[in-house]
Amino acid sequence: MVRENPIRLSEAPTRFFADDWARLTSLKGGRAEALKALDSPDPLADYRREFLKTNLGTQQLREELVAWDEVDMLVNRLHEGMRALGFEGRITASGLFSGTARREVVATELWPTAKIAFGAEEVASNGFIFRYVTVEPAAASVDIESVASAMSAWLGGRRAERGDEAKKVLQDAARERFGETFRVRIFNTAYADCYGRSRGRPPKRKN
Repeated sequence: MVRENPIRLSEAPTRFFADDWARLTSLKGGRAEALKALDSPDPLADYRREFLKTNLGTQQLREELVAWDEVDMLVNRLHEGMRALGFEGRITASGLFSGTARREVVATELWPTAKIAFGAEEVASNGFIFRYVTVEPAAASVDIESVASAMSAWLGGRRAERGDEAKKVLQDAARERFGETFRVRIFNTAYADCYGRSRGRPPKRKN
């Protein structure tokens, strides 16, 4: 299988969300304006939505407000969709990390809180900033059930050998052990299966 070349973050909406992007481009009158809308969410969106509920205003005004509301919905959906792709490991994104000035991968755990600037091609999360971001589909699909089963067995063996360890320590070790097949969601499932809980330090086992 030929691996696709990375694309610029500004091209990601076209590549991964073609229908929503086409509609947003149509509503905003072009690609440049659509990217501006993506990078500058409407601060009056809630106000416009509340005004629509009053049934006041002319027909033309109401049609304009409906269009604005659809733009806001599409913008939110595109941001949420991009964060989901990153968190679920369905894409690999990298950029020049501000801390090292080297191109580095945006870690999956940064995506849920990521602020994405599509036009500026930047991703920022928890103080980490990546510039000139490029994106590509993940190298290979992951059999979630198989990886979760293998990871659970690995966690059980490690627990029997080393005793209880903090979840963060186990997650880092699992990331190194399972490489490209590692996913945060898979780890959480395997961890819960092994330890019977999903957060914090595992409870001490009684002798």
